[in-house]
Amino acid sequence: AFVAVPPGVYPRRSKPIVITVHGLGARGTPESAAEICRNLDVVAVALSAPGMGASEGEGVTAEDARLLFATVPDVRGSCLYAYTFALLRSITLAQQQPEADPEAVVLTGNSIGGIAVLVANGVDDRIRGVLAVSTSGALASATAAGSWLQRLIRSAGGLSPEGPEVRALFRGLDPLAFAERQRGGYDLNRRLADV
Repeated sequence: AFVAVPPGVYPRRSKPIVITVHGLGARGTPESAAEICRNLDVVAVALSAPGMGASEGEGVTAEDARLLFATVPDVRGSCLYAYTFALLRSITLAQQQPEADPEAVVLTGNSIGGIAVLVANGVDDRIRGVLAVSTSGALASATAAGSWLQRLIRSAGGLSPEGPEVRALFRGLDPLAFAERQRGGYDLNRRLADV
């Protein structure tokens, strides 16, 4: 993860936190953290998925998605679970920055990163807002309709949408499973106007 803190002097705990995560094949960069920090005047974190960028482990790509479906016997074997867990740990990291307002945490993610932020928002009360881009829930329905997820299943080496590995992912990490627990209500623009 890369952390960027606005330069200057201001009260402790006065800057909102924005954490960004990426889709398949991408990575978090210091430039993206710096740009978010500069443009929004926030403490920014750009996180790389496991195995991407400088993160340890093996990553999931569009060409090889086996680790996404490493869900049997336990969904915690999936790279998506690890990505979501790393996202939760990055909240802890950001909240420890003296400039960061620990009550003002916003997540944004694209594609599979969007799934991770929606799952994280469904399990962590520290999050005040989420912007998920190019993503959805209802993963089984999306797969049946021929979405990008269907291509990932095919790239996982012989899996089928009806197989136990894929069904375990859909059951355990579909954002719709966390829909009733989504939180929001944090207005970043209003917070920035108050600072």
